Amino acid sequence: MRPTPLFLALFAIGLVPAAMAARDGRWLFAAAAWDAALLLLLVAERAAGVRRSWLEVERTLPDKVCVGEDNACALTFRSFAWLPLRVRAIEGWPAEFEAEPGELGARVEAYRSDTVSYVLRPGGRGEFTLGPVQVRVRSPLGLIERRLSFGEPVKVRVYPNLKDLRRYDLLSRRRLLAQQGIRAVRKVGEGREFERLREYSPGDEFRTIDWKATARRRRPVSRVHETERGQNVLILLDAGRLMAAATGGLTKLDYAINAALMLGYVALRNGDRVGLSVFSSDVESFSLPRAGRAALARLMDVLVPLQPRLTFSNYRAAVESVSRKMRRRALVVMYTDLADPEAMQEICDVFPLLRRSHLPLCVSFRDPALLDLANTPPAPVALYEHVAAMEMVAERRQALGRLRTGGVSIVDVPPEEVAVASVNRYLRIKRMQAI
Repeated sequence: MRPTPLFLALFAIGLVPAAMAARDGRWLFAAAAWDAALLLLLVAERAAGVRRSWLEVERTLPDKVCVGEDNACALTFRSFAWLPLRVRAIEGWPAEFEAEPGELGARVEAYRSDTVSYVLRPGGRGEFTLGPVQVRVRSPLGLIERRLSFGEPVKVRVYPNLKDLRRYDLLSRRRLLAQQGIRAVRKVGEGREFERLREYSPGDEFRTIDWKATARRRRPVSRVHETERGQNVLILLDAGRLMAAATGGLTKLDYAINAALMLGYVALRNGDRVGLSVFSSDVESFSLPRAGRAALARLMDVLVPLQPRLTFSNYRAAVESVSRKMRRRALVVMYTDLADPEAMQEICDVFPLLRRSHLPLCVSFRDPALLDLANTPPAPVALYEHVAAMEMVAERRQALGRLRTGGVSIVDVPPEEVAVASVNRYLRIKRMQAI
């Protein structure tokens, strides 16, 4: 137990007559009486105390705690006391977590319960240990406060941001994917697999007309084809030092993982097979493309605990592993950052080599702040930064040009747009039957 600010304030009031007693001894009796009364109240408060059996605390967490997302949590206080309880609670979150509000307060009526909500923002993915809830309960008169601990330490697994996956699933059921910026995978008249016949509509290509059906029905009839399924998509994820840079509260690796999950989910929903390769200084994991829920579960198992490595990325080893292990043609989507001249040189040298057997797609992170610095007329004191930014933008533009010349498709957008942009490029490639 410890004294509260109210007790300290009352004690400070008692110092006033004690100070006056130095000039007039009659004040000494008033000071002694005040202190005696305060001490008596404190002893009574201590005797009444705050018993642990008076209170229960229950923590409520979402089914999945996701990084970069506001996770709704709550604490429920249940009182078994005969008088109202004033409580303050501090969750036992690790230092990487941020909660708003950080301290929760409530006044719980006798034999009632009260629930206090708060928002949790994890600072990283992986497994973290959640400590007990620390609760401070004030005595009936509010003079002292007792600190109690509720609950046992538990493991909390923080997942990548799954908000886009849930939203995609919901909008796809309602056929409203355009609200998320994603274009539909189907396009009437394109693809290889026959789906159905329908009446000819103005704008249909003449090659889609079924002349036999037209002759039988005596009116133009078009063939409708469905986008081919069962193709291979391999996600090549760079986990090197360049992906450790943070922007908007998340690392570039976090954005890449969110986009990779989104792309894998959409590809699996469209009947394709999805694989994953993670590399930094060497190839850390490689799983061949598979279909169904097992493939998505494999993505989650690998990507949830993944953290950026503070090493140079070996792009040659990553490309060689793809050439060695992938026999069937696939769309190879590499998430990386073109922010280092040496890295750009190696990517331009080795990634186009996959064009012989696969379709390579490079997804990179554009830095809007760097572009603004390069395009904005500088102040005299910022001339050096302006020139350096112009050089970096020019080197990056040259590297992207070399990749395009080598037959590599490019997606170059800000980190916040990577997920939707890479999914749209996959759907566009699938519509064109280029895989």
